[in-house]
Amino acid sequence: MPKVPTQVISEQYQLRATFFANSLEKNNYVGLFEFVTNNLAAIENTLNWRKSAEFGVNGDIQKSLEEQRMSLSQHLCHPNVLLSNSRYLTYYRCISAFSQKGLKTLSGVTSVERLETGKSDCTTEQANKLARVINENLTAIYSIALPEAEKLKGLMYATAGTTIDGSWRNKIGSEGERIIRTLFLKELLSHGEIAKVTLKTGTDILGKDLNAKWLDEHTTELQSGMTTNGAVFRFRSEPDITLIAPDSKIVGGVEIKAGIDPAGALERLGAMMKSFENIRAESSEAETILVATCITEEVDQRLRGMKGVRTFLMTDVIQNRKSQGTLLMNIMRACIGLTKGYS
Repeated sequence: MPKVPTQVISEQYQLRATFFANSLEKNNYVGLFEFVTNNLAAIENTLNWRKSAEFGVNGDIQKSLEEQRMSLSQHLCHPNVLLSNSRYLTYYRCISAFSQKGLKTLSGVTSVERLETGKSDCTTEQANKLARVINENLTAIYSIALPEAEKLKGLMYATAGTTIDGSWRNKIGSEGERIIRTLFLKELLSHGEIAKVTLKTGTDILGKDLNAKWLDEHTTELQSGMTTNGAVFRFRSEPDITLIAPDSKIVGGVEIKAGIDPAGALERLGAMMKSFENIRAESSEAETILVATCITEEVDQRLRGMKGVRTFLMTDVIQNRKSQGTLLMNIMRACIGLTKGYS
C-alpha cells in the first residue's frame, strides 16, 4: 500500500482539530458543566432522594456524598432532572463515561440523541431506565474515590472527546467541505456581500443577521445563498460548491476532496472529472476548481493534462500559504462578479 506523505497526515490532523473544535461548540459541550452544575445547585433541595435505590443509586455512595456535603444532583442522576429538561442527559451520560451507543444499548432507550438535543421529551419510564444505568456506572467510578468537581468536568470532556472522535472517523471528507465552504462564506461576509443564506429546511436567514460564529456552527445546515449582486451559490455534491452568476449562468464549480488514502486518489479524481464534465456541459467557460488534501504523482500528472482545472492544496488554502487562500476566494468572488482582478 502506498505510503501516506507527511504533508497529507498533517492536513488530516488539521482537519481533525477543526472538527473537534467545531463539534465542542455545535454539540453544546462548551460551558455545559458550568451551566448544569449552577442550575442543579438551585434545585438541589427540591429533589427527593428517599427512594433513590429504585433508580440505581448505591446507598453507601449516597451516604458518603452526603457526609462530605457533596451535591447529590451533581454526582448522581435523579429521574426528575431528566423529566424537567432532557438536555441534562448529555451531562450525566458524559460524567458516567457512556457513549450514546452504549447508553442506548444498556438502557433500551433508543432516542438518546433526540433527548440530548431537546427534540424529544423524556417519559417517566425512559427517565428511570436512563438514571438507573447511569447511576450504576457512577457507582463503579465513585467506589474508588469520590471525585471533586474538576474530575467530573474532566470525565465529561473525556467522554465528549471520545464521542467526537467516533464521529470524526466517518466525516473526514465532510469536514474538508465544511472548512472551505465556511471560509468562502466568511469572505463574503467580511465584504458585506451576503444577501441571504438558505437552510436545508428551506428557511432563509438574511445577511444582516449573520456573523462569523454562526457560520462556524451552521455551515453544514446550509443548501444555498444569494449575494448582494444577485448571484447564487449552492452547496451540494458534484460539485460541492456551484457558483451561478446574476444572469443565472453557471460560472464555476468547486470540488473538495479531503480523503487521505492514496489508494483512493484516482477514484476521487474520477468523481471530480464527472462533476466538472457536468458543469462544462452547461457552460464551457465555467471555472473548475479542485481543493484536495492528497494529490499523488499520478493524479498530479493527470490533472496537468486536464485543461482549465485549477488545483489547490487544502492546507495552503486553510493557512493561506503563499496567499493561496486569498487567491481561491478572489477567483470564486470574481466568478460571480464581486471582484474583477485575479491571477
